[in-house]
Amino acid sequence: APAPPTNNDAYADLLGFADTPPSPPNQSTAPPAAPTAPTMNLNKTFAIDGGKFQSMWQSLPEASSSMSAMSKTYTVAEIDSLLTSEGILTMASGEMDAEFKFFLYAQDNDTASTYLLQLVIDKMCEPRVCQLTIKTDTGNKADDVAKLLGGVLGNAGM
Repeated sequence: APAPPTNNDAYADLLGFADTPPSPPNQSTAPPAAPTAPTMNLNKTFAIDGGKFQSMWQSLPEASSSMSAMSKTYTVAEIDSLLTSEGILTMASGEMDAEFKFFLYAQDNDTASTYLLQLVIDKMCEPRVCQLTIKTDTGNKADDVAKLLGGVLGNAGM
């Protein structure tokens, strides 16, 4: 009679002709780790005035630009509040006929980098579509700022 399969050839016995059942592969019982949102240490008391914001906006290069769909619907005040709680502060915001528009800023406590953001939300689409532009004096964490903002607002793909 043929020898029972070893662990190396156990999977070759797909039809069950072996005298002993194959051993299951070594599997971990822990579920895969969920992706985590970037953690940033943003300065919640950072302030810049409108003139400095405008000057920086005109002079800084674009570091990141993205579009995404929002899974939730918010008012301008709710968005202001949600972002402020994370350290993304509002320079100006408002509601137009077809969109919400925000000019935002943040400062990373760890690097002292400043991030300027323009967030435009098309309120005529369902789901609502966000367009985010980020300018920064360093650019090294612009994508993390975008992901943080997207996580706060429930955006896919930011």
